[in-house]
Amino acid sequence: MSKIVVKNAVTRKPGYMYFVDGSGNIGEAKMSKGGTKGAKRKSCAPKKKTATKKRKPVARKATPKKSVRKSVNRKLSAAKSVAKKTTRKRARKSAAKKRK
Repeated sequence: MSKIVVKNAVTRKPGYMYFVDGSGNIGEAKMSKGGTKGAKRKSCAPKKKTATKKRKPVARKATPKKSVRKSVNRKLSAAKSVAKKTTRKRARKSAAKKRK
C-alpha cells in the first residue's frame, strides 16, 4: 500500500489530468474528450429493407466408412513411398554422372 505524504498539494481543475513525471514533479495535462473531432452528420431518411433470399443448406459429402478410408490411406502411403524411391534413384544416377 502507498502512503499519502502531502494531502491536497494540488488544486485540481475540471478537465485536467494530473500525474507524477519521471523526475518526481507533478504534471498537468488537458484530457481529450471523444466526439468533438468532426462535424455531426445530418440525419437521413431511414433506408428501406430489401427482402433477402434464404439460402438452401448445402448438402454435405458423405464420408467413407473406416475400412474404405484405411484402404485409401494405404494406397496413398504406398504411392508416396514409390515416389520417394524413384527420386532417390534419380539422385543416385545424377551423382554417378557427376563423378565421371
